[in-house]
Amino acid sequence: STVRFSDVIGKVQQANFYVNYDRKFGKHNVSAMASVEKGQQNYQKKFVIYDTPIFGAYNGSSPSAGTLNPSNTYVYRTDQGSLAYLGRLSYDYDGKYLLQFVFRTDASTKFSPSNYWGFFPGVSAGWVVSRENWFRDKVEWIDYMKLRASIGRTGKDNVRPWRWTQTYAYAADKGLGFGTNNGGLLVGGLAPDATPNPDLTWDKTVKKGLGVDLGLLNNRLSLSYDRYWDNNYDMLMTLAGMTGVPISVGGAFAEQNFGGVKAWGSEISATWKDKVKKDFSYSIGLNFGKGDNKVTN
Repeated sequence: STVRFSDVIGKVQQANFYVNYDRKFGKHNVSAMASVEKGQQNYQKKFVIYDTPIFGAYNGSSPSAGTLNPSNTYVYRTDQGSLAYLGRLSYDYDGKYLLQFVFRTDASTKFSPSNYWGFFPGVSAGWVVSRENWFRDKVEWIDYMKLRASIGRTGKDNVRPWRWTQTYAYAADKGLGFGTNNGGLLVGGLAPDATPNPDLTWDKTVKKGLGVDLGLLNNRLSLSYDRYWDNNYDMLMTLAGMTGVPISVGGAFAEQNFGGVKAWGSEISATWKDKVKKDFSYSIGLNFGKGDNKVTN
């Protein structure tokens, strides 16, 4: 009963520029990285419907496909971009005391110009206890031991573009005509989309973690334990349950930074690796994890 044409064309471009630095000052080791990342995305989707094609006359081309259905024909285009500055600074003293700072500052055109940017830092620290002289003298059965801790913030822009400003949809036969020729007829018109939210911004997650790594039996047995806590807040959510919104203002609301979820859990891994002969080695690993979460908003 219908003939439908649909195509999607998209293009993604990304460019990165890196600068790296490494230097050793006696027992002090310093390394750093700085980067610029730029992305650009273009997307176009076309969808066309023809009604009542003539049986036997359709030859694969649109002129023979029937009558164009203007109500269900559309072209959707969007352009968006992203820009980020990121860096990492690492320091360790004699391989025993480890400290690292990372950051990203990201801009996304999915948000209004005043809310383009989000800042996402993180810091982690480690202590290789097994490199301490007092530990090697007193705890001979542990070959390697490292304690770790970290905290950082990440973000997402998982929202459709242009939700921060009013957009309109064209309908070929949904407008009311006026005047002598079109009075009382259905003509082309514009319908407002969802009521915009100019305050939309990045949703955020604060991640915390503690961990320990062990090496036993001449480092043939490796054990690792991690405990994590994630706090997701300002999550971008669609207000799907809203009712009573008049069609004169779009009949819907744009997303809001509203949701919240807390998650936590533990992960344990054990790996045994050994070398039987000069040219034969093997490893066996086991991983186990347990987690839970609670919706806070």
